[in-house]
Amino acid sequence: MDDYSVEAAISKVYASEAIQRAAYEALQIAAGTGFMRDAPMSRSRVTAEFVHLRGTNEVLRLYIASPD
Repeated sequence: MDDYSVEAAISKVYASEAIQRAAYEALQIAAGTGFMRDAPMSRSRVTAEFVHLRGTNEVLRLYIASPD
């Protein structure tokens, strides 16, 4: 069996950063409306911030950069 864990980690980091960029751009386009609780952009922003605050991307980057 081949080990694709590094490729999976790269994909996870890329996807989570893409959703963070998309949520940020949606908030910028919606201006003040994007910060209201009813707006779907506010929920995606909270989700993106939760992923970022947990440090998942930093741990995955360390795993990607490891020589093993």
